[in-house]
Amino acid sequence: GFHGTVAKTTKISLRTGLVGLAILIGFTINGWLKGSSLEFGLFLVASIVFLPYVIFPRYQSVLAGLAKFKELFVFRSIAMSTVFLVALAVLVIFGEGVLVFGASQMLVQTAFFILGYWYIRRFLDNKSVDPDYLKHSLQLSAVLLLSQLLAPGIQVYMHNALGPAALAFFVIALKVQKLFT
Repeated sequence: GFHGTVAKTTKISLRTGLVGLAILIGFTINGWLKGSSLEFGLFLVASIVFLPYVIFPRYQSVLAGLAKFKELFVFRSIAMSTVFLVALAVLVIFGEGVLVFGASQMLVQTAFFILGYWYIRRFLDNKSVDPDYLKHSLQLSAVLLLSQLLAPGIQVYMHNALGPAALAFFVIALKVQKLFT
């Protein structure tokens, strides 16, 4: 149904995301003024990928919601294979370090988020907007914000209560879980 809601919420996300982008650009300029090429480079990459990396991943869920599972599988398979091949090339063939690896992964994933956005938009064939979209968006945003605050809080508690080794196992377990979901 309400395919127009996706476009409307994306526009709102882009507008609010500009605040985060402005902050990142401020940190990028600060790194450049301090003469720290590492800080400048990291914040520059973060600034470049911020909006598409934060906003466009939701479009893969749109394919699932439209029951386009074959298209979702093909798109994700191509994206994951490309990310793996880029990692292999950066680390093994070119012998680069962790910073180049991280930057290349962010850039490749962001490129696929942008491609996914353009590919998936063609399946949204009506302009209907859910009248309660703002209420739903605010509830979802509140849950996501709380989850973003809760995870670091749990990590701080685990570090203080159980020590850094237990925290390391916890973080690794979370990463492994995310690989399979």
